[in-house]
Amino acid sequence: MVANGYLNANITITNTMQIDLECDGSLGNRVPFRVELQTHALEALIADAIEAYRVYEMMMIRRPGDVWKYLWVKAVEVPDSVTKQMARRRKEAYPYADCPWPDACLPLTEFDKFFYWGWDDTSRESFCWLTERGGLRFKEIGDELFGRMRQAQAWLRNSSDLLIKSELAFVDTSAHPYDYHAYPQFMITQPDYTSPTKPVRSATYHDKLRELLRRPEVLCVAVRGDRDYASLKIVCAEQLRRAMISGNPVGHDLPLSVLSDHFPSFDGWGSKALLYSEGLMYGDLFVNESGHTPLKNLMEMRLFRRRLALSHQDEGEIEGFQRTVGEGWFLYEDHQTGFDYTAISERTRLEFICRLSE
Repeated sequence: MVANGYLNANITITNTMQIDLECDGSLGNRVPFRVELQTHALEALIADAIEAYRVYEMMMIRRPGDVWKYLWVKAVEVPDSVTKQMARRRKEAYPYADCPWPDACLPLTEFDKFFYWGWDDTSRESFCWLTERGGLRFKEIGDELFGRMRQAQAWLRNSSDLLIKSELAFVDTSAHPYDYHAYPQFMITQPDYTSPTKPVRSATYHDKLRELLRRPEVLCVAVRGDRDYASLKIVCAEQLRRAMISGNPVGHDLPLSVLSDHFPSFDGWGSKALLYSEGLMYGDLFVNESGHTPLKNLMEMRLFRRRLALSHQDEGEIEGFQRTVGEGWFLYEDHQTGFDYTAISERTRLEFICRLSE
């Protein structure tokens, strides 16, 4: 999905750009000063936004200078003083970063901090870098990358993805939750960044989930776990679709509960979900993403009655449930009699609406 969307967007960014400089050495010799500007963070942002993730962050790129914080500098051959400063900054940043920054690599904004004008005391390295940094070549790089990001923003504007359209509506009306933060959203993405949008389940599993959500008897959904971003995206898109059809507030037609401590995309999309650290509300469709207790054990409990349960792993035969096996998915349908699912769905809906208004 990411690859196809990215190709459709027809946006390409040069992965690295070489900056070749030379500085005057202490003995009058010329000292090489060569670095690579890496653009992987911009590539990652585009790919994420196409999957309805980090859309707000993408739309906050409004000036050529906004692209600088996404560039990384890799030292190819630099003066010893610069090598030492880079090593020190990497060490300082480590306790606050998700993982150590790669060897000889820093965000451009961090690299820039090593250099400053000091009148007659300006170091050779600072003179060399700052002259280049303020020159025409960097302005051209900024303009080129900003143009690519504007292309990506235009692609988002034309996207048919309901979640992207919903988030852009919040951006355009200054009603996005992030609009009230002191600083715009920004994520440092290292070269080995793995996006949470990467599907954890198979395409056939997601197709089956979409099919089940279109069944009229599915009036509320419970998802045990938030590991698979794609599954939650599918459920939330259906929640928005039903709201558009009925005209009711989002969530009234498809209450959603999720076993999750935090899933920030819900707010950006305008989705309505109740998050639980343990347990879940009732769902006509129970989506088994994770959990310590095997689904089979849950479903064999008398109080755990679910109309449908979708799992990515085989739970074997479960008494009272019809088991259907597909490619990458296992569906359990309750075929027992004497249980009014419609009534419990309505109670769940009313409880959900009440909880949302608290």
